[in-house]
Amino acid sequence: MRKVPLTRLLKPFQVCYRHGLWDQYARLMEDFGADWLLDLHLPRLGMHVMPLLHVVKGFAGTARIRFLIDVFQGTADQEKLLAYHREFHEAGDALYATAAIEMGVFHIWSSGNSLQRLENWNLLVDETLKLTEVSHPAAAGLWLEKAFIVMLCKGDFESALHYAKFANNQAAHAGSPSLMLRAAWISGMPLTFTGDFPALRILVDDALPLCAVDDASFGAVSQLKTLDGLLNYFEGRCFEAEDKFRQILAYPMAEHLPVSARLLISGPLLMTVSELGKKEDAEELSNELRREAVPQRNHYFCACVHYCLGVYELILGRPYEALLHANEGMERGNLSNGPLPASQNALVAAQALVDLGRTDEAESFLLQWITQWRQTGFQYFAACGAMEMVRLQIRKGDTARAWEFHDLGMRLSTNGQSLRVVNRPPGFMENLRRELQFKEKSTFSWSDSEGVVVHVQTLGDFVMTVGNQILYDRKWRGERTKLLLKALIVNGGTKVSKELLVDLLWPDKDGDMAANNLKVAISRLRKLVNRVLGDQVNWLVVTDSRVSMVKRLCRVDCLSFQEMLQDALHAECAVDDLAGILDGYTGDFIPADVTGQWIDEYRQRLRKEYVQGVVYLAQRCLLTGESEKALEYLLRVQNMSMINEQIFALLMQTYLNMGYPSDALAVFRQARFRLKKDYDVLPGTTLLSLARQAREAV
Repeated sequence: MRKVPLTRLLKPFQVCYRHGLWDQYARLMEDFGADWLLDLHLPRLGMHVMPLLHVVKGFAGTARIRFLIDVFQGTADQEKLLAYHREFHEAGDALYATAAIEMGVFHIWSSGNSLQRLENWNLLVDETLKLTEVSHPAAAGLWLEKAFIVMLCKGDFESALHYAKFANNQAAHAGSPSLMLRAAWISGMPLTFTGDFPALRILVDDALPLCAVDDASFGAVSQLKTLDGLLNYFEGRCFEAEDKFRQILAYPMAEHLPVSARLLISGPLLMTVSELGKKEDAEELSNELRREAVPQRNHYFCACVHYCLGVYELILGRPYEALLHANEGMERGNLSNGPLPASQNALVAAQALVDLGRTDEAESFLLQWITQWRQTGFQYFAACGAMEMVRLQIRKGDTARAWEFHDLGMRLSTNGQSLRVVNRPPGFMENLRRELQFKEKSTFSWSDSEGVVVHVQTLGDFVMTVGNQILYDRKWRGERTKLLLKALIVNGGTKVSKELLVDLLWPDKDGDMAANNLKVAISRLRKLVNRVLGDQVNWLVVTDSRVSMVKRLCRVDCLSFQEMLQDALHAECAVDDLAGILDGYTGDFIPADVTGQWIDEYRQRLRKEYVQGVVYLAQRCLLTGESEKALEYLLRVQNMSMINEQIFALLMQTYLNMGYPSDALAVFRQARFRLKKDYDVLPGTTLLSLARQAREAV
């Protein structure tokens, strides 16, 4: 008989082995075998099945034992597994019927071909769930397989999440950490494709402690940790992602993982090191992936590998090679009869076409795939695709359409403003928005006066002029109409979401009533202007649930001030030009309005920007010897509530430069009082040094 290390067997099995109690050993195997299989304790299962292959001749194995031996030896094809399921199902053996389904699904998935065959197993899952006695481990396994099948065959992420919840509930009742880890993994994969990374982060963080439980299988742990690595990659934490992927591959048991499972770890690792710029590591991994994937003749996994290689080429700045891999990946994905690989590779293909400058082809391709991604639940890919369309529209000079796709991407992204476009470098979204805003500014500005029909003054007082007629309070139909205009201005004047406006203006109303109130207020505000003009002017528009004042028809003093000041600070304009811009700040933002906190917050923000402008002007003036001009503007902000130590220091330096040390000391005394009163701090080293200079000069 072939020797088996007894110490690696569980104690009850050791006793039976030593005394030749093979009938009892077999019964123990029947009790534990299916659970180990569902828990992915495959090395443990193999170690305990091995002695049964060498027992005395004439041992009569049951269907359960024959099944476990076939699983261990890899001799169970689809026909044999279907026969096992039928036998177990007819006997009312739900646990082993589930184990047969597990192996049937795994057999097809690991082949990577004709994935639609999984539909037959899905029907058997439904039949098995109807058995009279279905234990918690069996129910957990059945719901896991159902979730996996609908995701892999149909890309039905909503149903997959629904079934995964049932699986998790049953796994918790079963008390199996491995099943709970598997349920977390199957819940997490749809969230990855839909881009709901905040929900995925909560799910992963809740499940990670289970990885440290003694009885958690390496197979289940590796699934969850791979998901954690993917999440870190999509969140932009590539160093952490690399570390997690390498940790999994460094485990001794990783060598025993199926090739398909190793590819699902090595592939994301390749994308991660590519993004980190580790070219040598990326080259080594890409060659390793090719060596392992090509001989498999596995369409599904070859498609996934081509996706990873495409990302690798794209990040290295080789879009043509990326396009070749993506096209091959889409073809292999279609041959696998599963929707996931083709949908993934399509994004790489689109990004490669954009980078290659094939604008018309890229636009046509993206329009087709954005529609398909949205219809099939790939919301994250659709959001990323929309941002690629923004690049194309900027390239074509169509800023209006570029904003439409930008807003579409934001709506599709659960992360909103923090959307990270996959396969693109850090800062991609910020640079894209900056370029889009620059293009839009170059077309229309809040500072333009030609063709403007609506003038809104907010600095110092609120005055709205339509044409040449001031709108007095009696002409406003309700305070909410005026408040709507203020809310639009506070939020930049354009592309303000309806949801935000509702929250600001009707925080206590329910959704439908608040939405209707907003609709009425928008209509009244639009009509208010048009009634004065005696014409239908489209100065206020609603597009994709966002409200905008049309820049070429409107001028708002505070928005014009902010726009010109930012341009001046970035362009380092002449001192006189900057002074002219600062002169436009004629007072705080509607100081008499104490309606809401959001108005006061904007007022403070605007005042802070003004102070920053004065600081910049004073610094420039001191460098050029224009102390009188510096003093003029510093005195304007000296008594503002948000005065800071820098202002006092500049004032003191200005007085010293002008030969007025006594005035510099007076400023120091004021600074000491204000800093203590407002912030409970003492003057810093800069102020103390200037005070010493002033005392010495008196």
